[in-house]
Amino acid sequence: MATAFVDAGGVVCPAAISSWGGIMLPMGKGNRRRNFYLLQKPAGHSPKRPISPENVHHCAIPSTQESDIVLPVVADVRSVAVSFLDVRCNVILPPISRETDSGQSRLKLVLCSVSISLGLILALCGDSYGGDAVSYLDMGDSFFSGDWRAIVNALWSPLFPFLHGLTRWVFKPSMRWEPMVVYLTNFLIYLTTVVSFHFFWGEVLRLYKRMSGREGQNGFAILSDSEFWVFGYAIFLYMHLQLVTSMHPDMLLSAFVYLSAGLILRIQLDDPTLGRFCLLGLLLGLGFLTKAVMLPLAGVFLAAAVLPNLRRNFVFPCALASALVFSAVVGPYVFELSKKKGHFTTGQAGSLNYAWHVNGVPGNWQGGPPELGRPKHPLREVFSSPRIFEFGTPVLATYPPWYDPSYWYEGLHFRFDLADQLTAFKRNLRQYLEAFRSQQVLIAGVLVLLAMRQMGRTLLQEFAAVWYLWAPTLAAFTIYGILWVEGRYLAQFFVLFWGAALTLVRLPEGRDGRRFIRAVITVVVTLMSVRVAVNFAGDTIRGRQAAELQMKIAEGLAAKGMLPGEKVAVIEGAWADGCEKLARISVVAVIPDGEDHKFWSADPAKRTQIYQVLAKTGANVLIAPEIPDWASTMGWERIASTPVYVFYLN
Repeated sequence: MATAFVDAGGVVCPAAISSWGGIMLPMGKGNRRRNFYLLQKPAGHSPKRPISPENVHHCAIPSTQESDIVLPVVADVRSVAVSFLDVRCNVILPPISRETDSGQSRLKLVLCSVSISLGLILALCGDSYGGDAVSYLDMGDSFFSGDWRAIVNALWSPLFPFLHGLTRWVFKPSMRWEPMVVYLTNFLIYLTTVVSFHFFWGEVLRLYKRMSGREGQNGFAILSDSEFWVFGYAIFLYMHLQLVTSMHPDMLLSAFVYLSAGLILRIQLDDPTLGRFCLLGLLLGLGFLTKAVMLPLAGVFLAAAVLPNLRRNFVFPCALASALVFSAVVGPYVFELSKKKGHFTTGQAGSLNYAWHVNGVPGNWQGGPPELGRPKHPLREVFSSPRIFEFGTPVLATYPPWYDPSYWYEGLHFRFDLADQLTAFKRNLRQYLEAFRSQQVLIAGVLVLLAMRQMGRTLLQEFAAVWYLWAPTLAAFTIYGILWVEGRYLAQFFVLFWGAALTLVRLPEGRDGRRFIRAVITVVVTLMSVRVAVNFAGDTIRGRQAAELQMKIAEGLAAKGMLPGEKVAVIEGAWADGCEKLARISVVAVIPDGEDHKFWSADPAKRTQIYQVLAKTGANVLIAPEIPDWASTMGWERIASTPVYVFYLN
């Protein structure tokens, strides 16, 4: 059925498409809106039925004289496909989506709702926490208790403990409700990350459509919008869901990474405005206040926004504005930290982690080898066999050695050693391989889709063209590869990488191509969903059990007469120091890992001597996470039905 765009007066009208978003803007004097009508009606339809603008996608018709255009088109119920018999301009017409906006909105709402619901269930089940988490919670509590400098720490970035301190200050939970407040704060961070990912993935989809359209997509079959969104959320949940109960800032960092990457894509797809660059500087600054690794990565993100737009005259003022906003956000923190340390510094997370994980500097470092220096104020060794360390002053915290390690390791000089670095590279490479191995279904699915690609430009050329999307992943992997790799560090950067990879998927057009895409995505998403479901079930059960055990220990310590502020000593082993935080007690001495066997095998006279030494440190109670079956329990009291025992020193 032949039709043409005409207005109510019967004049053929030029039309333009507002952008790659597919909204039709009729052209006319004074920007007045015109209605377009079918020149020849379908059977049973009004001869003046308006053509729905939603049925036209990605059609670009340059402005020209009305008399120069003849627009015969072929229309069906769902789409309007344009073909020119006599046109003096170029027309680009990528394939038309078969999905309605309302259907897409419902799908995205379902995907968001499922993701949020799963995160809420994990948060409500909870988990045990310790180590880094206790330091973050101590920092937040001290800040909102009036010691605002407590948030300035050379190892731990301030934003994550600030948020936890804020919610604890607002709700002031009792011991029983404290874990709930902690994990609901984590859930709010996860909720922010879901929204941030949704924004980012929408921009990746726009990029995918733009790249497909540029290649004259009439000969290609690509992922539909629904398939792209389902695949994206499957990847997101696969990478992030287990981090909901992780008491680390990686989830919060993910939110800023997704917002920054999505904003960079918007800059590339639309216009590099001053406002967008200033917002990018703000996001990168908040990212640095979340985790120190964002300081070097901020330069990579900014380069990804600037370099593709170098031909624009105003890009350098925009980049300068972004850098100034970034400096304004991080400046007060850097100033206070430098003032606290007595010299300019942006933090010591990199140097300390290099010393620990590359140079092999141990915990409870007392100095040596000579090239690494000597500590200015080490943990005080008060007994030699077993080794006992005291640290009751001057740092006041639940567990002082890990509250501000930069104080105890001051005087340490990390050094580059090729052999040490190669050993670290090998160890970290194994971690990367393990991370990729856990994604083998996803890798196989994407490789199959790329193997069946309809070739336009080469795969490498297209991948290089979207370098601004995957460059932050490469930079992050390089930084972590030098120092230390954990799975929680990588989640958001893997998502960026897979987003870039999916923009390359284009198969030969036709039913076979579409069916093949649908089949591959169905299989991959199903298998990934099964893995997510299994992990989810295990995490909820294990997390609930761990949280209940931790609470039982903390309540048992309180029942034994330990008041908030009580000083204790700990036989470290596998001790979960989250119990100490819940009970509001402070560790002032420790028998470290590897020395506990000497303690339990000591004769009664030596044990008495050890108890006396521990009592002199100010500790009133000695806590053991467990007692070996062969060791004597004389004088020890068990905490309820837990494996934890206590011994009263005074």
